[in-house]
Formats: sequence, C-alpha cells, structure tokens
Amino acid sequence: MLSSFINSSLLETIICLVLIYAVLSIFASTIVEGLNFYFKERGKMLYNSISAMFEDRMNVNFGQLLYDHPIVAALRKDRSNLPQYISPEIFANCIIDVIGNYSRRYEYSEAKNSILLINGDVIGRSGERDDRNLFERCRDTVLQLEHTEVKLLLMNMIEKSRLGIDNESVALQNFQQQLQQWFNAQMDRTTGWYKTKTSVRLRWVSFFIALGLNINSINIFTSLLQSPDVRAQILPIAESVAKDYQKLQADTLLTQLNRAALERVLERAGIERFHGGDAFIEARRLSWRPNRCARDVAVRGVGFCDKFAQFLRRQLGHRTDTVARSLDFAQEA
Repeated sequence: MLSSFINSSLLETIICLVLIYAVLSIFASTIVEGLNFYFKERGKMLYNSISAMFEDRMNVNFGQLLYDHPIVAALRKDRSNLPQYISPEIFANCIIDVIGNYSRRYEYSEAKNSILLINGDVIGRSGERDDRNLFERCRDTVLQLEHTEVKLLLMNMIEKSRLGIDNESVALQNFQQQLQQWFNAQMDRTTGWYKTKTSVRLRWVSFFIALGLNINSINIFTSLLQSPDVRAQILPIAESVAKDYQKLQADTLLTQLNRAALERVLERAGIERFHGGDAFIEARRLSWRPNRCARDVAVRGVGFCDKFAQFLRRQLGHRTDTVARSLDFAQEA
C-alpha cells in the first residue's frame, strides 16, 4: 500500500504543489523586503526604538542626540538614510559620550571670538578648571535632569556601577555593560515589533498576489492531478532542488564554514556559544543585527526551504528505493 502511494500521481501532485507555493512564498517575501527597504523601515524603527528609551517629555532625549555623534553619523549611507544597525558596543560608548558631554562647561572668548571648552588644560575667566573624568560628568548630567523614570533608571545604573568600587575606570566599564544589556533587551523587543509589522505586510502582499495571479489551490491541484505532462515537467525541478540540498548537506567543508561564520556572528551579538542543532532558532535572535537587507526573509525562507528540501529528499528517496526494489524483484523473477 505504501509502495502504491509513493508511486501514485497523488504524491507527485503534492510535491509539485509544494514547489509552486515555495516559489510563491519566496516571491512574496522578496516584495515585502523590497518595500521595507524602499520605505527605510529598519532605520526608522531603530531610531524610534532608541528614542523611546530616553523619552520622558521633561528632559533632553539622549537617544536623539546619539544620532549626532560622529561615530553613529558615519553609519549613515547618506543624509537621507538612518543607520539600520548599531552594535551594543557603539551604542554604549556613544551614549556615554553624549551624556558626559552634556555637562561640560563652555565659555565665550571675546579675544578669539569663539566658544572655549573648559577642561583640565583650559582655565575659565573665573579661574576654575574642569578636572572631572567621564564617569563623573555622566553622574553630574543625570543629577541635573528633572525627576522622571528615565533619570531614576540612569541613577540606579550609575549607583550599581560604583557599588563597592573606588576605581572610576572600572565603574565606567560597569556602566557601559549595563547600557549594553539595556540596549540588547530593547532590541529584542524591537525585533518582535518588526516581525509583527512585516508579517502583517506579508499577509497583505500574499493576498494581492493570490488575487492578481488568480491562484486557486483547488484548480491547481486538479490540473496537476489530471495532467501527467505538467507533473513530468515540474518533478525534475523538485528532484534537482532535493539533490542540490543533499549535496550541500554532504559538503562537510561548506557546513563547517557556515557554522564558523554563524558562530562569529553569534559571538559578536553577545551569544556565548553555539549549541548546534537548529541554527535558525539562534539566528532569529539576530534578526535586527548585521545583514541589513532580507534578514528576516533569509531566516524564515531558509528555514522553510530547509524543511521543503527535507520533504522532497525524503519522498523522492522513498520513490527511488521503491523503484529499485521493484527492478530487483523483476530481475529475480
């Protein structure tokens, strides 16, 4: 009974139908990523997410000032594009600079007709020097803010950074680590918001593709089931996909290179080690990280194609084994 099903036209129709919808799903995902790239969704959502971290409507928004920092400004492709990716290290270092610079002291020099920065080397008209280090300037900036939840959050971070520590440089490193953890947590939420927005857009695009191409699953299934010639043209494509996938899986060098590359990306993203197994489960955590275009589609698409290729390889393998056994039986008879 199993042999008859494997060699039946029904299984061939199912394989062809899966291949058709796999192509359509990739087509829809490509359109969605094109729309997201055209409307600059990633950069806008990243900007809104970072701004929301410091938004309290009473104090200056350090998240918005972050985008004026030279390091972050250099990440722009041009003036009309926002950075699509900011690493936790860049965020923490630049936001510390922004907060620390906010409490610096300046004076206008009539002799030079310019604004002078008062620090340890430059003395102001009052004869005072500014010998504060970066951590002390950050602390003073936070203390000067109006009382809000954001101020309390930053004050708690600074106090935790100095807990039991007299060395200001160590306290600054602790403060930087806390900012990185806060940023990573916010980016995890941003990833979920972006996936939700992309999923909604993907449903609408899929709907209009089905409507525009007049895709009818029942008619397609019926036509494939009743048309051996059409199945004969589509099945070799499915077999080619399955064979190519099997070759890639058997290529241990390529597998090792992919695994090594993924481990490097995971390490940069703050994931301690790669545990093997399903790489796409870990890769989903990186959907807001480096590859700026087609990242979510790559994760979802590769995961889908992986399952699709496994299905084809398994079913076509059953068909090949059944045919081989039939030939052996015929020869023995």
